[in-house]
Amino acid sequence: MPDMLVRLKKGKKTYEVLVVEGMVAKYRDGTVKRIEDVVVTPIVFTNSTKGSKASSEQLSDSFQTSDVMEVIKLILQKGEAQESAGERKSKMDAKRQEIISVIQKNYIAPDGRPLPVVRIENALEQIRPRIDVDVDAERQVTAMYSKLSAVMPMKKNSGGMEGTVIVSTALAGQVSGIIRKHATVLRESYSDKAKYDVDIHSYDLLMKDLARVTKGDFEFSLATNAAAASVPSAAAPSSSSARKGKGKKKKK
Repeated sequence: MPDMLVRLKKGKKTYEVLVVEGMVAKYRDGTVKRIEDVVVTPIVFTNSTKGSKASSEQLSDSFQTSDVMEVIKLILQKGEAQESAGERKSKMDAKRQEIISVIQKNYIAPDGRPLPVVRIENALEQIRPRIDVDVDAERQVTAMYSKLSAVMPMKKNSGGMEGTVIVSTALAGQVSGIIRKHATVLRESYSDKAKYDVDIHSYDLLMKDLARVTKGDFEFSLATNAAAASVPSAAAPSSSSARKGKGKKKKK
């Protein structure tokens, strides 16, 4: 891995420490504790390119200590860390996912149905917006709305996305937490089956997790306007409702 720099300006002087790629973030979040695992060499530079090392006097003047390890600790904590290509890509991917989440939560198709993640991803790929990792996701969605809606018709989801999940009572304990993770439960009832009327926050994740836990053995209907429309899930192509009517053939 290439060496990276962390810089900290103190007055008119800039101090630099050479670090291993990707280790500064781990040090700052507590994943890595030892400074020795973060730095390439325990030296404080005033110019690492020229190999100029900071003197004890310079460290004392700027940091009130000449202890190199203490100074390195301060630089790692407060300095500006140079980002690798991998780190920049990771931040960009995270912001892109945040934008997708904002779109799915706040917008729906003109007929009231949810916008699947794959459809949103394809639309973003078509318009290729400039994504800024430092700008709020909602603000960026607002800025790209006109271009986005031109390739993926959508409207503001002002009334929320409500639907009904039905599972066998045997699965109720397993799915209850999942439903509450991705939706707000408006009503729930239990008889021969468990029924949850929900206000959905993340449709795709709800469908994916329900399919995983129930192995597709659940029913879901989306409330659109006054009618309830059955919504097939890409994550669960075979729900229990799709299997109704199947049984053993009678022998003649």
